[in-house]
Amino acid sequence: MVILEPMSGLIWQTFRVGFLPDPEEVGHPMYRGLMDGIKYVLIFLGIVVLIGIIIAGIRIGVRRQRLALDKIEERKRKFLPDGQPAPPTSRGVCQRCQQTYEEIYHFPYGTRLCISCYKTESEKSNPSVIL
Repeated sequence: MVILEPMSGLIWQTFRVGFLPDPEEVGHPMYRGLMDGIKYVLIFLGIVVLIGIIIAGIRIGVRRQRLALDKIEERKRKFLPDGQPAPPTSRGVCQRCQQTYEEIYHFPYGTRLCISCYKTESEKSNPSVIL
């Protein structure tokens, strides 16, 4: 009766998995070169993933900053400095100075004023409120 050793050449070649080397070849320079190559590829991929995470974090921070600034601008557009809601705006002609502006206020009583005319009128009526 012949007993086969589990690591004999024929059996080892038959049951070899993937790129695992023969036990005799572990110290071979080609095997060490292969392992060094795999090591360098994994290090490179790790650096690429790390750089990707850093870039994603920076983009998330910039996006949050932009959203905060947009929210502040929207609040400035919708509310006057004294906290009251701003009247509706549109492009048109100011009734006081007769100039055309991109934004004029439409007041409920029918008057249309540009921002500078509104400032002067609000300063006359309430000197503490400055736009």
